[in-house]
Amino acid sequence: MDLAEHQRKLLSMIKGTYHASERDDPYLQAVDGSDQLEMVREIATWWRIFDLERYCILTARLLKQRGEYEASVDRFVKTHTISPFINELSEAFLKDLGGSDDRLLGEVALFELALTRVKRGDPSTYTLDWEHDPVAVLTGIVKGIAFEEDETLETYRVTVSASLPGMFSISQIDA
Repeated sequence: MDLAEHQRKLLSMIKGTYHASERDDPYLQAVDGSDQLEMVREIATWWRIFDLERYCILTARLLKQRGEYEASVDRFVKTHTISPFINELSEAFLKDLGGSDDRLLGEVALFELALTRVKRGDPSTYTLDWEHDPVAVLTGIVKGIAFEEDETLETYRVTVSASLPGMFSISQIDA
């Protein structure tokens, strides 16, 4: 086995997507299922949890309020190629969650992604439609106040742009 294949298998073992077989070399067989491998997995996930919490503040807080943060990061780490650059890692995490079937989580993640891009100098204008009241949701996330997630009485449009005061605006869309 060449070095590149050996390294790919080790990385896949860390992610938990590969298990050594009888055809693998003895080193890979020894690593598979070892306490040391489990420790490396925990450390790698812990660093991602730490990094994403600092860069995806709103989304991380929402997930924490629901008790889903660590599991969401763990799932993401195991199923995606992870960039060593926090800007790329956080964008990929927010994009992934933005495509979630959970509408509220998707709304918050895409809002944070747009806001992050604009803060970094992106001249684009992002328009996001929300099924939840963004003021109640964002206030609840920032202040740690409970809010009603199931309330979908109105539709709102959130616009994110560097040209706006505070970089975003919220308007209610007439039904």
